[in-house]
This record gives sequence, structure tokens and C-alpha cells, in this order.
Amino acid sequence: MYMVNAINFSLFILIIVIIVVSTLLVYKNTDQVNHVYLINLKRRPDRLNDFLDSYNQCGLTQKQLTKFNGVDGSVLDIQTVPLTSLAILELKQLETIGFRYKHYQLTKGAIGCFLSHVKVWEHILSSEKNCALIFEDDARPPPNFKRMINKSMANIPSDWDIILFGKHCYDCEDKGKYLKVNKFILLHSYMISKRGILKIFNENNLFPISQQLDAYLSEISSIINIYAPKTNMVNQSESRTDIQAPIVKHPLNNARNTFHQK
Repeated sequence: MYMVNAINFSLFILIIVIIVVSTLLVYKNTDQVNHVYLINLKRRPDRLNDFLDSYNQCGLTQKQLTKFNGVDGSVLDIQTVPLTSLAILELKQLETIGFRYKHYQLTKGAIGCFLSHVKVWEHILSSEKNCALIFEDDARPPPNFKRMINKSMANIPSDWDIILFGKHCYDCEDKGKYLKVNKFILLHSYMISKRGILKIFNENNLFPISQQLDAYLSEISSIINIYAPKTNMVNQSESRTDIQAPIVKHPLNNARNTFHQK
């Protein structure tokens, strides 16, 4: 009888230890979400206010949030930006015909977006932050987003460099409780680690810019660990884009339908 009680007590202690360790792991991940950046153009206070309406209900605080003035591609002097010769040619083509053939092709707005994210990354590197959550102003975090982050990050491998909370996958591997992302579009809501930023910068091929930032990250996904929860957590608003131009399938494919992204 004594032995049975001893075994039961040992099992009880083991269960308590498992619960405590699991809780500590969750809180460890929770502590990572202390720094939040919002990229917003000065001329779009409407988008800022719409974002804050959602953000103020998502469980994160204003104290955690840093508003970052984005680079406005509409007034950007392209001559001052290092671009590949092909990117320059594609920009000139866009000005002439008014649309693109592929998502990765640049627009002036996409160049501003690219530079905005890079500037945020530089700010993170110069700080004591180990990582940060980054939003574009068309992101709409749900009311329970903080809890959702904590739960999902407990399932993400500790070697993560980027965690996407909203994306469209072109090549993602199902790993059971999470996705390993190889090729994707959309960067409106993601976590990035300082380690990941250093990996990106150490590649030394961010510049000259050749394509949109999500396409570039997809291209180097073999050297950075990009993960995502199984389902998207953060949607985008349907407001008018400041970044993208229409995409038309190439006429050689006999396609006439147009669609907008972002």
C-alpha cells in the first residue's frame, strides 16, 4: 500500500513538474513579444487610426508599440536608390503600361516598403532587442492575438529567424504543428530575430534591389529559418494599396484577367 501511494505521489510530482516547465516555456515565448513596430506613411493617418482600432484590442499595449515612419515610394527619388539594371527596366515598363507581369517586380511603392522594413531591421540591430514584431499598417490583428502568439510560438522551433503571422504560401512544408516556409508573399505581420537580421545582412546582396522584399526573403530561405503557424492569424484590410500595381498574366499565356495584390 505504501509503495502504491509512493508511486501515485511520484506521478503527481511529475505532472506538476511538466505543467510548470510548460508554463515557463510559454512565458519565455511571451517575453519575446515586448517590442512592436508599426510601419506607416505620414500621409496616411487614416490607415494608422484603422490599425490602432484593431491593435488596441489585440492584447498588446501602446507602451510596446513604436510607430515607424515608412519610406514613401511615391515621392522617392529612384536615382538615389541602388537598383539592378533589370529592376530599372521593369520600373520604366510599369510607368509605360501601368501593370506588372509578376508579383516580384518592383513598383516605387514596393521600393519604399523594402527600404522601410530594412530601416526597422537596422533599428532593431542598434538596440538591445533580441527580436521584434513588425506590422504594416494594413494588418488587422485579432482581439486574442497576444494569446494566439504565445500559443503558436510554443510550437515553433527555437532556431526561428522569421515567424509569419499572415502570408500566402507558394512552397511551405507541413511540419505537424507549424509550417516551414520556403516561398511566400506578404509581410504585413511577422516576428524577426536579431540573429535573422544579421544573417540577411551578412548575405551582402540586399542591394542593389532586384525584387520585392518577400520575394527576396523567399530566395534566401535556405539560409534563414522562416516558420509560420498552420493557419494565418492576421488579415489585411481591403483599403487602397500604396504599394502594389495591378498584375496581368503575360499575353503569351492567353490570359486576360487582372488582379491586385496587397
